[in-house]
Amino acid sequence: MTDLRQFGTVQRAVLGCTVTELDAKLAKEKDITAVKAGLLVREVSDRSTAKELDLRENDVITAINGTETHSFAQLVEQLNKFRPGDQITVTYYRDNKKETKTGTLRNTQGNTTITKKGDFSEIGCAFMKLGDETKRKLGISNGVKVTGLKNGAFRDSGIKEGFIITEINGRSVNTSDDVEAIYNQIMKTEDDDKVMFITGIYPSGKKYYYAVNLAQE
Repeated sequence: MTDLRQFGTVQRAVLGCTVTELDAKLAKEKDITAVKAGLLVREVSDRSTAKELDLRENDVITAINGTETHSFAQLVEQLNKFRPGDQITVTYYRDNKKETKTGTLRNTQGNTTITKKGDFSEIGCAFMKLGDETKRKLGISNGVKVTGLKNGAFRDSGIKEGFIITEINGRSVNTSDDVEAIYNQIMKTEDDDKVMFITGIYPSGKKYYYAVNLAQE
């Protein structure tokens, strides 16, 4: 499951919902027959673009501004083109019927202000929640996958696309909310040294440790 409620803190624009990439098993479970691929909405946040668009649980997002958006990577690519305050059109299916609506992109605070340097966006990536099968395969009980990596503190520290974070500063993480909460706690301290000490694993099974410097130059 992919948490897009905090997506705007990583990219410039945010939808404000939690989604899962649709597969045959999910489609059968939810009786979805109109489409075979898309992003299944799990939860919608208040004061968000998704709320304005009237997106609901079990809707299936298939396009952003007419461009097919069937995976999280494609969603990252599309939202990278916009910023809070921009208008976007989202195509989705509800009860196997096609819907198209337009809304205003917002940041994680629910407004259209563009995030400033020093915000959570400066880490430069998004986070994807892990499925149970992936965790079993890697022998881990929790973690979030780094995705949508671009210039920022994470890339500067050597972290690569696909890295799975299991702990930050000794605390287990499972969602992007967990990561942001730790980030905010670090940034509120009076210490000059603001560092995320990250433990994790790559899909190959190799464990790595990183120190991400959050101090402003």
